[in-house]
Amino acid sequence: MSQLSTGEKKKEKSSSFEPQDEEIPEITEVDELQTFVGCKKPKFWVIPVVNPQKKGIILWNQGDRSEETFEPIWQIIKCWHSFWYVTDGWKVYPM
Repeated sequence: MSQLSTGEKKKEKSSSFEPQDEEIPEITEVDELQTFVGCKKPKFWVIPVVNPQKKGIILWNQGDRSEETFEPIWQIIKCWHSFWYVTDGWKVYPM
């Protein structure tokens, strides 16, 4: 199971995770990290999206290390039309 979040606290549940126009980054960095809670199995992955010119995480998702976990993030960030998408080359990144 995965959960998509913009990292912002909202009172109302929204189906739109688009940042405001002034928040759309020219450079979008995407990475993944592994962590655990309580025990080391099952593996738990977090995929954060950051703007390197501002502090904080713009968007993130959690789940297993699969294309299924990354896909909701890509559906959002590809619409931003950033000039650069910076990744570590993980095979699910479509770039």
